[in-house]
Amino acid sequence: MYLYKPIPKDDIENVKTKINKELPIIRKEDQISIECLKKLKQITPITPSARATLKAHKDPLKVRLIINTKGSAFYNIAKFINKELKPLTTTATSFIKDTEEFVN
Repeated sequence: MYLYKPIPKDDIENVKTKINKELPIIRKEDQISIECLKKLKQITPITPSARATLKAHKDPLKVRLIINTKGSAFYNIAKFINKELKPLTTTATSFIKDTEEFVN
């Protein structure tokens, strides 16, 4: 069971700084293009928001947490990684269970 609690402060500026510091290093290693670096650079990221939806069909009643990451510091990075990994998943018959199955 996961327990969620409020964080004491919004750390988005620290996250933004760390990402923007790593991007030129990755670029220097020629792992991403200049265009990609520009897309991934963080300017004004927002903190992800969360909302709960009830799973009314469950007994006892349960809650599903929905996280909205659009506009967050990792949103564009996740889109980039998804685009790069997508072609590697075409051999899967239905879905990939976990990281180990993906690697295999």
